[in-house]
Amino acid sequence: MADNQFVIFKLGREKYCVDISCIGGINDSGDITDVPEAPDYVEGIINLRGDIIPIINLKKKFKMSETGFSKESRIVIINTEENLNFGFIVDDASQVIRIEETDIAEAPTIIKSGKDYISGVVKFEDHVALILDLIKVMTDEERKSIARAI
Repeated sequence: MADNQFVIFKLGREKYCVDISCIGGINDSGDITDVPEAPDYVEGIINLRGDIIPIINLKKKFKMSETGFSKESRIVIINTEENLNFGFIVDDASQVIRIEETDIAEAPTIIKSGKDYISGVVKFEDHVALILDLIKVMTDEERKSIARAI
């Protein structure tokens, strides 16, 4: 039976996951440089091995209560088809799991409604986690606008 690998990450008390094939790396939150007049969910930019990476605060993007950064906070780097990298700040990203296809369910309509970035629900251990397509968290226009700004 085929299985998929996902990185599990936390935002507050909730668990989410992303297909590991989309991830370019996971880094400490480190030094983030502010970008003037950026949307409020853009935390700033970092220099990662010579590449300038815009950093998105997922809690702000999802309009969740903000708790600040901790030593467990991580930046999940995503590679896009446009050859742009984006980083997403999460509260913790320390677990990689293998999930069989039978443990992946389609997201219920009430959760997915209008949210193209939710691609399903994964069941593991005693938990469930929404499967996110982090590339789709931002619209094409938002990605292009951020790319032009850096």
